[in-house]
Amino acid sequence: MLTKKRIDNKLKGYIKEHASKGYSKAALKKVLVAHGYDETYVDGLIKKYSQMQFVKTYAVMASLLFIISIFLFNFMPAKKQQQITAFATGNNKAEGCCISTCRQELKSSCSGTFIEKKCSEVEECKVKYFYKVE
Repeated sequence: MLTKKRIDNKLKGYIKEHASKGYSKAALKKVLVAHGYDETYVDGLIKKYSQMQFVKTYAVMASLLFIISIFLFNFMPAKKQQQITAFATGNNKAEGCCISTCRQELKSSCSGTFIEKKCSEVEECKVKYFYKVE
């Protein structure tokens, strides 16, 4: 004798097989009721099958959208960040080393020779110590 679980599994298999062949839910219901199954019981099985198909379809679509979105965001070119330097570019607003004072200043405020470098990079401003060994 078949148990309820085995009957359910057999009927679910029957519904799945014939629904995939193109039979409508009404046709499946009509055949199963004609074979002596309770109408509300068959309605419940068909409804569960429809819900499972929806969930499977939804899961596949959500997975595909997730994968596609990951690929789209990975291949989109990122905006290059502008590198900020200590020196501005411009005529009077350029910053660099004023050799007469060996200080970082704007070109407009330097009264002597001006070089667009850091003072630590200018040879004239490097302090050299000479030690005598006695």
